[in-house]
Amino acid sequence: MKASLIEPDSPHWRRVLSDVDHDFSHLSGFTALSACKEKGEPIAFLAEEDDSRFMVPLIVRRLGTDVLPGMSQFFDATCAYGYPGPILHTANVRDDHFVDRALHTFIEVLRGRGIIAAFVRLHPILVAPLDALGHVGRVVRHGDTVSVDLSLTDEEIWRQTSSFHRRGIERARKQGYVARMDERWQHFDTFIEIYYQTMRRVGAQEFYYFSREYLTTLREILGDRLRLCVVEFEGKVAAAGLVTEMCGIVQIYLAGTRQEFLPYSPAKTMENFVRYWAKGRRNRFFHLGGGVSGENDSLFEYKAGFSHLRHPFFTWRVVSNEAAYLALVANWEARAGIRADGLDGFFPAYRKSLPDGEIGRGR
Repeated sequence: MKASLIEPDSPHWRRVLSDVDHDFSHLSGFTALSACKEKGEPIAFLAEEDDSRFMVPLIVRRLGTDVLPGMSQFFDATCAYGYPGPILHTANVRDDHFVDRALHTFIEVLRGRGIIAAFVRLHPILVAPLDALGHVGRVVRHGDTVSVDLSLTDEEIWRQTSSFHRRGIERARKQGYVARMDERWQHFDTFIEIYYQTMRRVGAQEFYYFSREYLTTLREILGDRLRLCVVEFEGKVAAAGLVTEMCGIVQIYLAGTRQEFLPYSPAKTMENFVRYWAKGRRNRFFHLGGGVSGENDSLFEYKAGFSHLRHPFFTWRVVSNEAAYLALVANWEARAGIRADGLDGFFPAYRKSLPDGEIGRGR
């Protein structure tokens, strides 16, 4: 088995993705963009044997002295915003031995690179070897995500829409709200304005204020796999969103609604439009995602009103250097004055904000 950590410009990264279904969050360019925002290093672990391949995109972060003095030679890893879970391609779908060997090699390579832990979000739609992942780490089940099965008829898609959403969509249509793809990106700056307004309204964390430079680079990376959808009313943009399209999976990556139009929920008009647009382009799923932090909360219930289809959402937590990890956790507990056990599942535990908010660097 050949195994190594590869960089975004490696042709092997593109080659692996060319052979298997993936999402935009698996792309090397997106991983590099996310790493820049996270102030980390973009890499991917790749294991190959004959025609079988296993790859995990990661963002590596150095542990500074604010985490624990004397630990600056160590790193941990997280994943890009989205669902960049492991990519697996095997010549034999039952080749469990390859997966097991690849995963144990994964641990060894991380340890050799000084990476003591890794946190990875699994893709809700793309299949992952959950049992095997659980042998070398902890697989945690969160809530569900929602998607629209685009193989259904238009009538069945509409029938699965909640009566509450149907009434809202119909009311907005009669009022004159119209959704379309802004093919020339004329309203890009308007989208950014509306998105920021929405983030302020919902009290979003600083992380979610993606800069204009970030969004412009995202356009360059995704090309025609990224669209701008706008909902207009009497010549004014009421809502807007960035729509991704990759390997038959369509998602609204970022979106916002202008404050004055909230009573007519133009976001529903956008989501209704995007699902039929995606179906017309022969995609397989319109993935709406789940609730905040993967929980089945009010946001999840809103999305659930568009479809009956659910997908379980998992995260994968790996400790590759247990001694170093336990030392970091012990230091956190000493500073916090409480045990790290059961802190709402936060991983790695030493990156949990201290009660006085001292660390707060998140995943």
